[in-house]
Amino acid sequence: MKEEEEEEEEGEYSSNSRSSSSSPTIILPGEILYEILTRVALDDLLRRCKWVCRDWNALTYDSTFRRLHCQRTQSVSGYFIQYATEKRFHTSFVSSINASSLLPPSPSPSPSPSPSSISLKFIPGINRRICTSSYHAQGLVCCMSKSDHKPGPKRFYVCKPATRQWTEIPNPMNGYYPETMGLVVVKSNPLHYKIVRFSSRCGCEIFDSKNWAWRTHWEFPRLSYLKREVFLHGSFHWLTTSFGNEKQIFAFDLYKENCRFIMLPPQSQEEEVEAMNFDNFLVNCDGHLGMIYTPKLKETAESWSWIEVWVMEDYLKSETTWKKKYTLSLEPLNRIVGRQYFILAMDTMDSILVTNFDKLIWYNCSTGVPTHVINLEDPIIALETRIHPFISDDVPCNLGLPTGQA
Repeated sequence: MKEEEEEEEEGEYSSNSRSSSSSPTIILPGEILYEILTRVALDDLLRRCKWVCRDWNALTYDSTFRRLHCQRTQSVSGYFIQYATEKRFHTSFVSSINASSLLPPSPSPSPSPSPSSISLKFIPGINRRICTSSYHAQGLVCCMSKSDHKPGPKRFYVCKPATRQWTEIPNPMNGYYPETMGLVVVKSNPLHYKIVRFSSRCGCEIFDSKNWAWRTHWEFPRLSYLKREVFLHGSFHWLTTSFGNEKQIFAFDLYKENCRFIMLPPQSQEEEVEAMNFDNFLVNCDGHLGMIYTPKLKETAESWSWIEVWVMEDYLKSETTWKKKYTLSLEPLNRIVGRQYFILAMDTMDSILVTNFDKLIWYNCSTGVPTHVINLEDPIIALETRIHPFISDDVPCNLGLPTGQA
């Protein structure tokens, strides 16, 4: 039946292609296409429009376009920031759209969801910990929470903060604490999502919302999976350390359910820094797998003196290569922010998100100028901080049974 449906789709596409070839081609001016794309539904923009051409793809990473699109489509984009103190998790949401360049307000009578309304407080239980989030239009977040009054086992939830919907999912089969998790929306209508859970002790577990159950894969290597997962090209990527302390990129293909290892880019050629004095982490560089190198800090009073960004531009080819985009000094940032700060994320190819514990700073590495600064209502008081990129529309969705709603 599936093959017949695919054949029908191919036949319909071929028929349309033949009919369109005999009709005159209409080319719309770029400014009109821009206006149209700022009004396309978020799910259609991310799943269809961005793959039409490179220019449309690049638009989806442009901060000015993203802000205007969110205004006109009632979408929200930003970061969940979470840190732990005395076994308690503190969570806040910060909008990256409100931190973009100032634009006139949208004429749309229906505003985007307010960033202040994005939270996890509607989920049952206390001490809610974000396990992972999906960077899809559905804006799903997987959390782990304790019950309000009972000291029983932790419970796992999948929720959509923009619409305050949640559902409880079964607990994983293996009780070991996961070292990393990932969440992907496979299909938007009807909603189908998967959660991948890795541990060096129990291997890989996958939750499928279609089957509403976990299943275990033991054939994957036992590695130490580090933070900052990046989902690109149908695969999760983690910077991992093998038992020989050699760092590699572990790539897990969600659809084929197989894995491969990717070598890291060459280390920085900064002459004054020894080879092992590096910190590095994976990033999404405007749709490309990227790696950031910074000097390893020996003391908390130190700060980064430079940043180096590498990008893999031929990911889908059999032999991949890394290309260095730039090495830039961070001294201008040090003079502005001070010595005590750390990098949270890469917002765009040229912009990084940093914090000095009571502020968030969007810093343009190319110009050496902060583009925006936000005072945190809940200052960060712990070095162990997790950041989760988040984007969402305001369309309710069926998360699966059982469901709940605030």
